[in-house]
Amino acid sequence: PMASFAGVELAPLPFAIGWVRSLMNGRRYRMSRQDLWRCDLASHDVVYAFLSPVPMAELWRKAVTEMRPGTLFVSNTFAVPGITPDEVLERAGGRRPLYVWRMRGAS
Repeated sequence: PMASFAGVELAPLPFAIGWVRSLMNGRRYRMSRQDLWRCDLASHDVVYAFLSPVPMAELWRKAVTEMRPGTLFVSNTFAVPGITPDEVLERAGGRRPLYVWRMRGAS
């Protein structure tokens, strides 16, 4: 009940869908039409990404640089190339896994 959620999306249609959903969830969730690469990840305890595999390596570099030790980076469906996740969560119904990394600070 104390959690709050922030979503960012630059593409108009996914943003609109997320924004409408955010209205249904009240003050705990906000959606911004914003470029992911301009977002500061440092203030978040969990960063959840659902992107194509192409930007994952670059997003990983951003996460390692900005996220605090102990926070979680979670990717839906696509692993970060060459980086072993701390945990892989298999999901029911044939849905693709979630890959989870506990951030250890910039290396």
